[in-house]
Amino acid sequence: MNKSINNKNIKEIYNETIKCASCGHNAHFKVVEISDKVFPECKIETVLICYNCGFKNIEEHSKHMIKNEMKISCTFKSKEDLQRRIYLNNKSRVILKDTDKSEIYSLECEDAYVDTLETLLVRLQDKIGEMTDSEKIKTETLDNVGVLQKIDEMRKTGVVNLEIHDESGISRVLPVGIDKIQGELSKEPENEDGKVRYVPLRDNCQLTE
Repeated sequence: MNKSINNKNIKEIYNETIKCASCGHNAHFKVVEISDKVFPECKIETVLICYNCGFKNIEEHSKHMIKNEMKISCTFKSKEDLQRRIYLNNKSRVILKDTDKSEIYSLECEDAYVDTLETLLVRLQDKIGEMTDSEKIKTETLDNVGVLQKIDEMRKTGVVNLEIHDESGISRVLPVGIDKIQGELSKEPENEDGKVRYVPLRDNCQLTE
């Protein structure tokens, strides 16, 4: 990391405790975004530090912020998919859809965070439950109660249709069994036939090392 950069230029977008590959003790992993005159296009840095054995790994990636808006279309039909890890960048929008692809509910993420699909559904339920009378959902076919029932059914069956719109192109829906986001942000996103499809909404730019 460039020593001229101070804490005002560093935005932590994700952190978690993981097992150190070297000694097996708990290690600290975080993803930070760096913006500075030195890095006019911003950079993404992943940092892994183990305070037990001293292992340290830092990887730096450039982050192109122009023309990389992306839509992620997801179609899940199994309860196993509820355990998928989803990384949502700040300002990305989650759109929950019914089986006929009509929109049920949408939410813009104020901050970046990582959820399992099931935890994301719970988050949406909580958000709907906190709505005031003026904010409540009311369409020709659905109200708050109806939307909550549909989300509850999704949690029971694993049948979930959703879209993620992300101007940064950084959000990811990880395959089943991939529990850590370490390294995933720097990879070109991969489609999963019939389940996850990444659709550039403009000429997409990828993260490059």
